[in-house]
Amino acid sequence: VAAGALSPAAVSDEALRVLVGRAAEFTGADLAGVARAATSRALQRAGGDPVAVTVDDLERAVDEVGAQTFAVRERTARDAALCPTHEWGVVAVGGWLLFEGGVGAEAVVAFAEADIDGRALCELGKIDSGVLDRILNEELRVRSLGARLRFRHALRALLSQPLPATIAGQIEPAWARPVGRVE
Repeated sequence: VAAGALSPAAVSDEALRVLVGRAAEFTGADLAGVARAATSRALQRAGGDPVAVTVDDLERAVDEVGAQTFAVRERTARDAALCPTHEWGVVAVGGWLLFEGGVGAEAVVAFAEADIDGRALCELGKIDSGVLDRILNEELRVRSLGARLRFRHALRALLSQPLPATIAGQIEPAWARPVGRVE
């Protein structure tokens, strides 16, 4: 939003208090999105002519950006909750490979060189078995058929473990809470 392009009501103490309260969890990128969305709304309203951004423009932009941001965060939290290895680093994956994954030391080194962490391990579990077999054999040095079969079995068992319930969907973001609306 360009300097001087805000309506007087949009920069009142009350309007700013409300907007700051609703955008408390926003990142810098989120706030830049709010500025772009509010400016875009003002320009659409004015048919492209120069016009001041109003409180309504800002509030609607906070709603739009907040909904998009919360949806992305919720999806990320849900994906993390669906993967028991989501927070594992490369070393933890290596330990699992040695003790549970049914592969040898050469494969553990290859997994580490390929930067396979817990998230990547989850993604391996989603790959078609024929493609996974090729990746294991050619790129991750799991050479024997028996080792690849043991790995696939162990990975299926790992990824099918019951998971704790996530509360991500139960948290209400600050932008959605009623703080007060400036008229």
